[in-house]
Amino acid sequence: MQTSAMNTFLRTAKNNLGIDKPLSSHIFRHTHISKLAELGVPLYVIQQRVGHEDSKITKGIYLHVTQKAIEKEAPKLDKL
Repeated sequence: MQTSAMNTFLRTAKNNLGIDKPLSSHIFRHTHISKLAELGVPLYVIQQRVGHEDSKITKGIYLHVTQKAIEKEAPKLDKL
């Protein structure tokens, strides 16, 4: 399946369902990378998995601090 066909399908489904958020095939990539980070997967593993030559790309674009990650790490910070 071509990416453009998938995005057309997603756009149509989004409109039919009344979803008021961006939806494209790239969103799934972004979510996958963010979830890997939440699970504590090392940056170099994520970088290799998604094919980035430079870790700055992976960190700068995809690895946002999530609320779940903040809550998970809070007890460690409280011990300082």
